[in-house]
Amino acid sequence: MEKAREIISSILKERQIDTIYFVGCGGSLAGFFPAKYFISCEARKVKVGYINSNEFVYATPKEIGENAVVILASQRGNTAETVEACKVANEKGAATIGLTFEVPS
Repeated sequence: MEKAREIISSILKERQIDTIYFVGCGGSLAGFFPAKYFISCEARKVKVGYINSNEFVYATPKEIGENAVVILASQRGNTAETVEACKVANEKGAATIGLTFEVPS
């Protein structure tokens, strides 16, 4: 948990975040819905998105750039579409956070 706080703190120190996108496939994406819903209800100045990994790759939202954080999830960390979505987000300059459900991955 402490490592997660360090990562988030470093992102917030370096960037003015205005967009958060949750990206994954199937159950990995579904697991993000409570966070997406909470931020949508509570944030006043942050746009929040929730999108399938493959759609993110082929129809990348225009908001993705240096002021965006893209949070991705994959059960084992090797879902091809999610790995590609992370590459696209990085190429656009977004900060990325990857989550997996298996250790190590």
